[in-house]
Amino acid sequence: MASADSLGVNTSARQYPDKLSSLVATKGIWDTRKISVWGVARSVISQLKSGQDLTRVSLPSIFLSPFSMLELAADRYLAHLSQLQDINADSKPIDRMIVVIRWFLAAFADLEFEKKPYNPVLGETHQCSAKIGSGKNASEVTFVGEQVLHHPPVTAFAIHHPSARVSIEGNVSFGVKFHGNSVSCDTKGFSLLNWDNKEHYRITKGLPDVMISNVIIGTRAMSWSGTVEITCEETGYTAKLLFKRKKQNCVVGEIFYKNYRSGDQPLYVFEGCWSEEPITAQPAEDGMDPILVFDNAEAKKLDIEYFPAEKLPESDSLKVWYDVSRAIAEDDLQRADEAKTAVEGAQRKRVKEGAEDLSNPRKFFEADGEGIWRWNGGMYHDKVVRVLDQSDVSESVDDTGSEHQSRKSSSAKKNHGGSKKAHGKAGKKLNRQLSATNTSASMSTSTDFSAVSETDFE
Repeated sequence: MASADSLGVNTSARQYPDKLSSLVATKGIWDTRKISVWGVARSVISQLKSGQDLTRVSLPSIFLSPFSMLELAADRYLAHLSQLQDINADSKPIDRMIVVIRWFLAAFADLEFEKKPYNPVLGETHQCSAKIGSGKNASEVTFVGEQVLHHPPVTAFAIHHPSARVSIEGNVSFGVKFHGNSVSCDTKGFSLLNWDNKEHYRITKGLPDVMISNVIIGTRAMSWSGTVEITCEETGYTAKLLFKRKKQNCVVGEIFYKNYRSGDQPLYVFEGCWSEEPITAQPAEDGMDPILVFDNAEAKKLDIEYFPAEKLPESDSLKVWYDVSRAIAEDDLQRADEAKTAVEGAQRKRVKEGAEDLSNPRKFFEADGEGIWRWNGGMYHDKVVRVLDQSDVSESVDDTGSEHQSRKSSSAKKNHGGSKKAHGKAGKKLNRQLSATNTSASMSTSTDFSAVSETDFE
């Protein structure tokens, strides 16, 4: 029998270990498994057209890694969050912008796709944490994510780093397209990094676009591409990052300041392959010092920790894909395909029955009046992570005894009273928001910001 939390999949016969763990950071047989063009791949490729969106295609398990895109997002964003630890120690706005750039680059420095992660199903959630430091000085950082829409596929996430006084929220949409012997992943959406309720860094993409070449024949190669902008209105700084497709992990960066030559010319420039060599930003004026942007040798990954199985809802990625992941790891692809079909079939049924309507509340996120999905403060976790702005958060205990926080959001409650018609309007608005380069401005909190004057380069 399927519970409401299980997303329509019958999980009653499952026996979970005491603690579940993701395979996202593990190398296994799925990485080296060969794909026969004249076997299973041939039958699948014959059904694909160049330019087809793979988020709408059910691929057999031989093409897949044993983890969801939600697990991958958590691993990338959270594992490198220690890069933000020094943001409080940097007194100059330019240094804090560099810290944010450093974290963003670190999240993708060593990322390689051998196989494709699962497309998260509607309502799928994921939670994990990590510790920075040790002993009494250790601090906890957390990630919570949810697949809030199916078409277009939209993932909402929230990250909290209390000791650095940092929170990050974002909405990301992926479009994965097939091009014969290559696959491209184009991303839309945004992230908003909030530091101490004083500065907000708006990132126009959750991650760069990516191109994977020679997915069937030849030596597979992956490269980031596209442009990402990071803007802080309070300090007047903007960073533009151009990722080069021709060489892996290479970036050209420019940092602008609004009062430097009217903001038309960069104050700092940098270029390099950040997974191979240190990258230093060179100043435009004599008398200014270069600034180290990123050194991969110093980028230490945090160990991701996963909560006990009993603390996680059945909607968590580790439970939704449990049978599929275990079968792929055990090289039983027939069993993996059968389990995957059950998960995806349950999703199709739920969507047909209206599960995607905004009248159905999501578990951890709420759509505001602009179609942006905001974290509602909830989390299945022993220790509640305080959000930075406590003015709009209250603690409560749900009827299962799980402690959580709920954000007071009148606009979200209005949206949850909608219908399929309301969902259609919100969906169109969300598409416009995800396509806009300044979308994340809609996610600013109600905190009053004071302008920050800049004198550090003079």
